[in-house]
Amino acid sequence: EDKGGDRRYHLHLWEFQSGHVSLVDLPEIRTAQPPIRWSLDGSRIVLCVGGDEDGSLISVDVSRWEHPTWETLGLPSQRSDFQISNDGLSVAFVPQLHPGSVEIIDIKPRFRRVMQMEVLHGGRIQDLAWSWDGRSLICAARGRTDEFFSLVRADLTRRKVVGLLRGPFDVRRPIVVPLRHLLVCE
Repeated sequence: EDKGGDRRYHLHLWEFQSGHVSLVDLPEIRTAQPPIRWSLDGSRIVLCVGGDEDGSLISVDVSRWEHPTWETLGLPSQRSDFQISNDGLSVAFVPQLHPGSVEIIDIKPRFRRVMQMEVLHGGRIQDLAWSWDGRSLICAARGRTDEFFSLVRADLTRRKVVGLLRGPFDVRRPIVVPLRHLLVCE
């Protein structure tokens, strides 16, 4: 039984030069679990708001950090990852109702659904990483009857999935190192 009290979290922005800290007016955040993802240019944050079972994925435009604005992107699986593309134009996430699929949403200049792609029918995707060129996603996925997670590449242009790495252990948390065309995983 959790007796930790009220579990409501807030997003604060801290401007280093002035030391000014501001509270961002967002929907209630009732979990500390989901990560916060920044775009590479620092103009956008993507995070989950709500709770563990009923959270929404939002994008916060912090380019004018004094008056940030936000938009809802969708309902992600709370057991899976989400990532901002290297160019900062799209967000990939695993939709709550389709744990074996990825959804790609354009976040600039307007939010709209770009595409949904089934990666593993009846399976579950856990972790995501954008390829260096943004044309595919590396996914740690597990089929319905698989004991372990393996890595697959979902080619978003051709809409094809190719197996990359499978072992007698979980292969997870892929990271693509762009300058070396290297894939690192745990």
